[in-house]
Amino acid sequence: MPRIKLMTEVGSGGDVMSLRNKTFLILGSTLILLLVTMYGAFNHIFLQSSNEMERNDVKQNITRINRALQSELRKLDTVAFDWANWDATYDFMETRSQDSLENLADDYFVNLQLNFMLFLDSRGMIVYATGFDLDEEAKKPIPKGLSTHLGPDSPFLSAEADSVNGLLTLASDTAMVAARPILPPGEDGSPRGTLVVGRYLGSSDLATWSASTLVPIQKYSYSDFHYPEDLTPVTVDGQKGYVSVVNNSTISGISVLADLYGEPAAVLEFDQARPIQQMGAETFHRMTLIMLIIALPFSIFMIFFMEKTILSRVSRLSQSFEKVESRKDVFKRLEKEGVKDELSSLTGNINQMLNQLEESQQNMMITQNLLDLVVHLDPEGRFSYISPSHKAVLGHDPHDLLGVSAFDLVHPSDRAKVVESFSQFAHTQTIERQEFRYRHIKGHYLWLESIANPLYDEHDNITGILVSSRDITARKEMEEQMRRLSLYDTLTGLYNRTYFEQEMRRLQNGRSAPIGIIICDVDGLKLFNDSMGHSVGDDLLRSAAEVIKSCFREEDMVARIGGDEFAVLLPHSTPETLETACHRIREAISRYNEESPGLHLSISIGHAIGDGGTNITELFKEADNNMYREKLHRSRSARSATVQILMKALQARDYVTEGHADRLQNLVGQLAQTLELPKHKISDIRLFAQFHDIGKVGIPDRLLFKKAPLNEEERQEMKRHCEIGHRIALSAPDLVPIADWILKHHEWWDGNGYPFGLKELEIPLECRILAIADAYDAMTSQRPYRDALSHKEAAEELRKYSGSQFDPNLVEPFLDIVEQQLKEANQNRDNDIA
Repeated sequence: MPRIKLMTEVGSGGDVMSLRNKTFLILGSTLILLLVTMYGAFNHIFLQSSNEMERNDVKQNITRINRALQSELRKLDTVAFDWANWDATYDFMETRSQDSLENLADDYFVNLQLNFMLFLDSRGMIVYATGFDLDEEAKKPIPKGLSTHLGPDSPFLSAEADSVNGLLTLASDTAMVAARPILPPGEDGSPRGTLVVGRYLGSSDLATWSASTLVPIQKYSYSDFHYPEDLTPVTVDGQKGYVSVVNNSTISGISVLADLYGEPAAVLEFDQARPIQQMGAETFHRMTLIMLIIALPFSIFMIFFMEKTILSRVSRLSQSFEKVESRKDVFKRLEKEGVKDELSSLTGNINQMLNQLEESQQNMMITQNLLDLVVHLDPEGRFSYISPSHKAVLGHDPHDLLGVSAFDLVHPSDRAKVVESFSQFAHTQTIERQEFRYRHIKGHYLWLESIANPLYDEHDNITGILVSSRDITARKEMEEQMRRLSLYDTLTGLYNRTYFEQEMRRLQNGRSAPIGIIICDVDGLKLFNDSMGHSVGDDLLRSAAEVIKSCFREEDMVARIGGDEFAVLLPHSTPETLETACHRIREAISRYNEESPGLHLSISIGHAIGDGGTNITELFKEADNNMYREKLHRSRSARSATVQILMKALQARDYVTEGHADRLQNLVGQLAQTLELPKHKISDIRLFAQFHDIGKVGIPDRLLFKKAPLNEEERQEMKRHCEIGHRIALSAPDLVPIADWILKHHEWWDGNGYPFGLKELEIPLECRILAIADAYDAMTSQRPYRDALSHKEAAEELRKYSGSQFDPNLVEPFLDIVEQQLKEANQNRDNDIA
């Protein structure tokens, strides 16, 4: 009885103390190791990780600054594009008559924040140029040093083929510039030169970027900047940058801006606090102190707990085994032991647990095999035994299948491989595993996984086959679903980009040449997403997918390869086939827009075709470039059409009375004329009156049509229509001049308006004019929640809030205009009656 002897030796007095000492040693060592490990882990988590997080935060701020710069350059490029495609610009380059540039007023430079504009001929020489001081709002000569970048080798001349934008280092400062070729409005003629616009990279830009990143940004010339010693180089969006740890409380970010020549032009630097590092260090010290404070009582408690629950129990258990050992027949005596001490109780419990474990294992085996399909087949494959589980899984009564061939229930597509496997199994006599479909009694099929084992007689002859099968239908359906997800786009149901690229590689072998590729891109998707929500954008994408798919056969390769991009692969094509396919798509788009006027669909299309020697990747790029070229040609008209669609959607959803926009345009136009504003300003303010509430297309109907007062959360959501309208206006060149007014048209004279809380003359004059006219028309019009006020009542309200909500200098001139109109209307009515 070696086990009993071992326990007896442990039970001797000296050895028990040794066991206690070993236990205390292990406990102490474990506790020390735990403290050291936790110390190291906390040091890594709270200190090293905080350093990495702060470096990443600096890189993100560098990214935000670089992207803000690119955003400003894109705005300049939009201005250059619009001016380069105007009739007046094109005529001026031919006639050189400055009368053609009558739109080049000071207000234009102020509104679009431009410091200079140059008209260059094809040799890069100046035809006309003017500078502008935005602080003094007056024209001035073009910046010094700008002429050094002109001439036949000027980087701006590449604008005849494409747009150019970037930075230039001038004598006085760094400037952001953009250039576009001067083309006729239809863009069918040849360029007559290049238009260059620019603005200094000044303190206002840095202030805007500082507000968005919450860090103060400083600009230095590249030659004057002194780099710190501790620098970590980073590359963000193709721009060089550095991260420098100044001290424990400050970390610095540096972005090196390259000019049009690829040379360093300027350096942007910002310092930001290191709250994570400071908080991490403080937390680390606190956690270290807490661990030390907890360790002492925890050790005392563990020693006490081990003594009471483990060591003393081992001693008593050892004594019990000594009694058993003295009786020699330990198992028999233990089974018959009637003394209710700890050992006899433990022995009885162990025996009972073993019996329960054995019973549980038997029950588990029965449960696991309950739904397994077990059959015995004779050498010809007929059922000779069928387990009852067939009834539960397949619906077949086992007695009905006896003597039936097992192959009769196999799916026709799988039957050949199952029969072949059975034939080979009879010869190889090795265990076989198969997956196939088996017919349910109701007619549908389930997937089974089967394992076959041969059965032998005493002479080693096969007497039959024992087959165990399990239902794996759920697993196969999941595999099919995963396969489909790997090949199809979940939003549109078309093939995804992964499968499209696989097909491109497969067709590269040349056997499908010539290959045609069509690239389609949905115009204005971002505008729909920003204004009406991503659910509307998703509907537009699904509609685009259905329109494109309808133009091709079911077996044609149509895929969604990007957020708003679709592609079609057409093997064995000809140029005529490709042109016909593109024509079908355009006709389908026209039919869709006629049938669904509420959601305008515009798609730019490009295509390319290549023979067997053409690299298909290059062919894809050619089709994509052709699509982009079409998008550039039609982008302005497409955006204008989209804005008109959004305006119609607003008129269909908004609760304003009929004729509100017309009346509002008339009122603001009359007041603008009274104030002797320039004609182009009057035209802009009338356009502003028409589109000032276009942002309401992005506000839910539950708020627009709510008759009860809005709660605070709903009011905040309603206020977003100014920002939504501002984004829409910036997306449409026709509305760019009024985008800032749309953003600020709910500012109050006393500063209690939104979104910026501007006051008095900080508010644009056009917004102050519209506020009075809009309030008057709203008060004198019938609304679902109140009756219209009379002119007298509305005038009293305007005077009441003059100086708080409205400009006090404009209220009385506006009321004079309205009263004059009412007087004339009364006279005309009296004349008609007479």
